[in-house]
Amino acid sequence: MLACAGNYQKLTLVCSGSAWQVNLTCTVGQFCDSTPGPNAGICVPTDPLCVGHQPGDTVCDFSSCTTFTCGPDTVTIIPLGAGCN
Repeated sequence: MLACAGNYQKLTLVCSGSAWQVNLTCTVGQFCDSTPGPNAGICVPTDPLCVGHQPGDTVCDFSSCTTFTCGPDTVTIIPLGAGCN
């Protein structure tokens, strides 16, 4: 079983026996994905819209004129709706 050392972290953890241990450190441009699902606990590239942003920042995809919130690790985005300010 894999996990992250928290949100917006570079360390991945692995459950060994009954204890969590450091597994890997993510490289530049990657963070550990703490979102439940197939990528949970592995290093994933930062979403291009969130490069240079922090978790929870609102960003705009000007190509589609849609706003998003950067997820808790900046590797995912959460759609907010149409329109960019």
